[in-house]
Amino acid sequence: MDKSAFIGRGDRAAAILGGLIASGWAPSRITVVDPMIEEMIPPGTTLGLPREDAKALPPQTTLGAATMPARGAGPNALRACVTTLHGTPHAAIVSMQENGFGDVIARAMTACRDRAVELGKG
Repeated sequence: MDKSAFIGRGDRAAAILGGLIASGWAPSRITVVDPMIEEMIPPGTTLGLPREDAKALPPQTTLGAATMPARGAGPNALRACVTTLHGTPHAAIVSMQENGFGDVIARAMTACRDRAVELGKG
C-alpha cells in the first residue's frame, strides 16, 4: 500500500490509521516494537546477560531486522533468512504462535483503530 495515498474517511480511514499507528509508521514512536524490546530485558538478565547487554541487544537486533522489509523484502524475508527448522528462531516463533502472539497484535491494532475513531469524534 502506498503510504502517501489518500486515506479517506470513515471505517476504512480508521482501520488504516489504526494499522499505521500500531505497525510503527507513526513518526513519534514504534508502538508495537517498543514494548517487545522492554519485555526482552528481564529474561535476558535471567538467562545470564549483563543488564547493559540485555538492554542494548534487543534494540540493535530490532534495528537490523527492520532494515530488510524497509528495503522492499517481503514480510517473511527475514524469517526465511534466519530460520531453520528446529533452530532457535523457529523455537521462538512457535512459542509466540502457541501463546497467541497474532491475537495480541490484532487486539493492539484494533485498540488503535478504536481510539482513532474515538478521537475523531471529538
